[in-house]
Amino acid sequence: MLEQTSLAGRSELQHLSGRLLRANDSLGAKEEELESLKLQLESSTSGRERAERELEQARQAIKVLQEEKAELRATIQAHTDFLEGSKAQKDELHREVLRVSDQLRDRENSIRSLEERLKQTRLSDGHTQMEVLRSQLSISRLNEQRLQEEVTHLEDHVQSLTLQGQQLTQELKVMSESRHLMEEEHKKCWTEIKRLKSQLTQAELSYSSVLDGMKKEVSHLTQELHQKDIGMASSSCNAKEWERKVQAERERAEREAAEHKVSLAALRSLQEENRNLTEMLEKQEPDVRLALDNLECENERLQKELSQARRNLELVLHSRQSDIQSAVERRTQELLDRHEEELKKLNERLNEVSQQYEELRQTRHSTQEAAGVLQGLSRTSSLESVSSELCKVIHGNTEDSQPESQLPLPPSTPPNNIASRFLQEEELRSQDLIQRLDSHIEELKQESQRTVQHFTNMR
Repeated sequence: MLEQTSLAGRSELQHLSGRLLRANDSLGAKEEELESLKLQLESSTSGRERAERELEQARQAIKVLQEEKAELRATIQAHTDFLEGSKAQKDELHREVLRVSDQLRDRENSIRSLEERLKQTRLSDGHTQMEVLRSQLSISRLNEQRLQEEVTHLEDHVQSLTLQGQQLTQELKVMSESRHLMEEEHKKCWTEIKRLKSQLTQAELSYSSVLDGMKKEVSHLTQELHQKDIGMASSSCNAKEWERKVQAERERAEREAAEHKVSLAALRSLQEENRNLTEMLEKQEPDVRLALDNLECENERLQKELSQARRNLELVLHSRQSDIQSAVERRTQELLDRHEEELKKLNERLNEVSQQYEELRQTRHSTQEAAGVLQGLSRTSSLESVSSELCKVIHGNTEDSQPESQLPLPPSTPPNNIASRFLQEEELRSQDLIQRLDSHIEELKQESQRTVQHFTNMR
């Protein structure tokens, strides 16, 4: 019976050792999963930094577009003023052409009248008047030729001004269209920046909430581990107390065995004395035989009582041994069940932390996709000056916003240090717990073997 019990205890201990090894393997898998989650968190952080840099580039591009828009407005205003001045000059030249045309018509009329007068007065006035008229006619023709050249020059100037005005009008239309396109692009970029700002704000808020939750979870797990350490210390104290009780019970059993040995020695001495008395009585008179028979009856009665006491002692020892073995098995099972429950709780905690890291990774992935959309929009703006000076403003803005949001940045951030420190402490505590359980189980096993061997030797 004792051998079967010890074999069952050994098989149970081997089974529990296998379960502890499997629990250690699952804990190692959880640690690897946590490392992969750390890598994903670092990649999402780098994506967030890229999105911030692209946002800074977009802001710089918008600034450049605004400057170009102001320059275009100034150029358009200058062209508009020039067109208005050209139009006024054109009107003035047109009036001058009309005036010169009127003068030419007057000159032609005067020349015709002079020619008619010359024809009428050719015979009457004589040679001198004719010379005067000829001189006046030549002067009038020279004036007419000069006025004609001036009119031609003015017409050419008016035509050149008209062509220049048409060219400026076309340039103004092109600039207006380009300004309209730039305004639309500016509006699109501004809406995209607002959307990315809102996404970054939401991502920062979610990251902050997840980080706070992780901090609370780590502190809670630390408190639970301290409580478990206290519970293990109390259980070790209870085990020591139980060992003291077993030791006291064993000492009491040893005392009873010693008393049994003393009673056996006394019985042997009584038997020897009875034999001596029997021999003496056989040598004495026959009337003493009745007393001898009484002594023999008393001796038999004492032997029966002694055998009954021996059987009672064996029953007590067997019941004590079974109680000790059952108490050892029950205490071992309680400790192993408690350790299994603690491992299950730790696995559940690690699963929750893994889910939180997965949600954070999905949020960072959406932020990275939005940053890619902004990069595509910034590339289609067809401005080569977008990628020149873009990394200053966003770093300034993020440095101003970081004290407000209190978001630490990986990879050398307090959350990663806390998580790694928590994992190291958890691994050390698990190893310490396994060593304590192994040592305690080994001590209980040795104590059970010593108790069984002791009572076997007593039998």
